[in-house]
Amino acid sequence: MTKVVRTFAFGMATALLCVQPVAAQVPLSAKLSAHQTWTMSAPLNQQNPDCVETWSIFADGKMTIQSGAERVQKQWRVGEGDESQSLYLRRMSSTGGLDCLKNENAPFEEPQPEALEPLWVLAFNENDTLLLCNPLYVKTEYDGKLSRMYGDNCWGKLIPAD
Repeated sequence: MTKVVRTFAFGMATALLCVQPVAAQVPLSAKLSAHQTWTMSAPLNQQNPDCVETWSIFADGKMTIQSGAERVQKQWRVGEGDESQSLYLRRMSSTGGLDCLKNENAPFEEPQPEALEPLWVLAFNENDTLLLCNPLYVKTEYDGKLSRMYGDNCWGKLIPAD
């Protein structure tokens, strides 16, 4: 009798696993544009841990960042291949003013060069919160190539606001 119950329970568990949808890996670009408004906080920022910005991200590659009194227009894109978790930003214009770090920024209307170093964005839980990190590069012992590592170099997070 015990063997029959165990077999039945195992069979039911297997059946439940088979009908559960498999979570597909959502591309970063789709995840970013799925929520138009995000709250960016940098709790690991030692200058001002209360620095909070509003990021409005649009599917067409445009975004607006409201940081303190400054409003910045940017373009964004996601890297390809091994860089598929990287977010490249290009400043297009700014109203200037004090940002949330209390830095005074001059206004500008000419596009700035794209960031050479991307922000690395890693999904870290199921509620779409994204962790903002800069990669550390270390040489691997077996082939001497550089590898990306993550650790204490994560400085902020994006949380869906809508």
